[in-house]
Amino acid sequence: MIKEKYSIPTMEDIRRIEWNGYNVISTFSGCGGSSLGYKMAGYKVLWANEFIPAAIDTYKANHLGTIVNTSDIRKLKPEEILDEIGLRVGDLDLFDGSPPCASFSMSGKREKLWGEVKKYSDTEQRVDDLFFEYVRLVRGLRPKVFMAENVAGLDMGKAKDILGRNQQNFFDDQSDTILETLRSSGYKVDYRILNSKYFGVAQSRPRLFIIGVRNDLSLSPSFPFKDLSAPIYTLRDAIEDIKDQEEEIERAMIDSKYEVLKWVKMLKPGESGDLYHPNGSYFSLKRIEWDKPTPTILQSHGRPGFACGAIHPEEDRPLTIPELKRVHSLPEDFILTGDFSKQWERVGRSVPPLLMKALALNIKENILDKIEQTEKTQIDILEETQKSDQPQNLRQFQHAYSHIGSVIEEKKEKPPIVKEETPQIDKTQPGEKWEFDKSVTDCFENMLERSIPQYDVMREAVFNLGSQFVRPHSTIIDVGCSKGTAIDPFINTYHQDNNFILIEPSKPMYEYCKNKYNKYPYKHSVDIQNTGILDAKLSSDTSLILSILTIQFTPIEYRLEILDKIYNTLSFDGAFIFVEKVLGSGNELNKKMVNVYHDHKKKNGYTQEDIDRKKTSLEGVLVPVTASWNQDMLRSTGFKKVDCFWRWMNFTGWIALK
Repeated sequence: MIKEKYSIPTMEDIRRIEWNGYNVISTFSGCGGSSLGYKMAGYKVLWANEFIPAAIDTYKANHLGTIVNTSDIRKLKPEEILDEIGLRVGDLDLFDGSPPCASFSMSGKREKLWGEVKKYSDTEQRVDDLFFEYVRLVRGLRPKVFMAENVAGLDMGKAKDILGRNQQNFFDDQSDTILETLRSSGYKVDYRILNSKYFGVAQSRPRLFIIGVRNDLSLSPSFPFKDLSAPIYTLRDAIEDIKDQEEEIERAMIDSKYEVLKWVKMLKPGESGDLYHPNGSYFSLKRIEWDKPTPTILQSHGRPGFACGAIHPEEDRPLTIPELKRVHSLPEDFILTGDFSKQWERVGRSVPPLLMKALALNIKENILDKIEQTEKTQIDILEETQKSDQPQNLRQFQHAYSHIGSVIEEKKEKPPIVKEETPQIDKTQPGEKWEFDKSVTDCFENMLERSIPQYDVMREAVFNLGSQFVRPHSTIIDVGCSKGTAIDPFINTYHQDNNFILIEPSKPMYEYCKNKYNKYPYKHSVDIQNTGILDAKLSSDTSLILSILTIQFTPIEYRLEILDKIYNTLSFDGAFIFVEKVLGSGNELNKKMVNVYHDHKKKNGYTQEDIDRKKTSLEGVLVPVTASWNQDMLRSTGFKKVDCFWRWMNFTGWIALK
């Protein structure tokens, strides 16, 4: 392979790179080496957070157009970040950061210095809790992909117990490791150690990269492969043509008052200070070789008189700042603020942009582009479904649907229920959106029985299976109880030993249930709440939760949060029974299942006009997803076992165990 000239694009070249359609935000951003790599790969860096004043100055000088947040990351709230960048939970393509990992313990014991304030760059602060802050933001933002960078030593020796393992070990608890903490946040997680010298950088710099892909996207982390046939760039390749830097050389010279200069003068290319020092010290003091990549540039190498550093092959000095930028793949016109040592520190703490570019391109091609392709395929399903049945909520449609609101929100108060003859259909007029109002409440059970195939079979299965998990003196919860049909057999059977919480955001449905259960002799055991699940007051001793054809009516961006609350409410070994309408896994299959479903409705008295009117009124209100999507959401929430107990065409029931 022909070795091309070592070349780094200028800042102006990078600004002209066309946007690839994907967005990234950065935490622990430093001077912006990672951000520059993302921009080289065509990403738009929307927002960055950095706390160190000198690093903030450098970042702002180079990343015009990126929002720079300077708050302590501990005080940041995910919703505030989303407000700043104009995105919603789950919309962000990539979340980047390099959180310190000292907070993780060895064998379950915290480090002796846990919680202490230490010197870090220009500040004094705790750094051992910052990884938890990174995870907190991942859980709040729900990005499609995250990437965390750290030292390669995290995968070596005892530090391996902090990182964790890619494969589970049933005899070794990994619950408090980095990898398992990230996995428990709802992501498929993997890591690799990559050396920048294999990705076009004239520096041997091994770093550890952790990539996570959100579980519901059904893709795995991906890393770029090093091309062993590609040329390895050397110090000579990188800096030989740098000229007119007398002033820079003067800045880099070591003052004769420092003892380290004596040892520097002894070094030959490739040698380190411990070869000459009588105590074997100065092993980090190295003279670089012309025809090899430079060793790892550390943030401490630029300190005056410090006994470590990358020493020029021929001159008794460290590299100049222009030379340093070259071997780190920073553009010549990249602005570094502060004095010599501050500028060196900024470089030493950053990721070489060309290495990050390789990672970012790989994520685009092997993860984000595949997500886009999947969404385009599902848009085709959506377009067909809009002609025949309810639509699927996809990323491209979330903003369009945002005006609809959620059944989580309280509806306008309606008059109390007055008993009257049950009509055969709801009274939603053409062009009106579906609401759980009085007319729907009055005909609700009749409508379900005629609309949902095997409705009685499904209800019986819910009771028989759910009864296996009811524990004496525990609570049973029905999320979206409507008129109480699903929970009734449980109340009638278990009212002597158990309590019940019925959650119903629709005012007419709530009023119906309140009037109904106030007549029960055991009404004291039934708590009916007119609210959504996220605002409901739940019991910590819950053995069974039901959600029967409910979550499909909530905006997709809330669903993981709802499932998280359900999971956290259940006691250990508790069960969640979850029935939903679903989409078929492909356009043609989905269309055929919808045709069969519509035939079933016609046999039960619905006209084509009724079907079309209801379909139109439910668009954007009832938002089904595929069965596999629902299963992935359940597993990403943490349920240890998920199984299907009932299915008819485009209706499915699952049981999930904690």
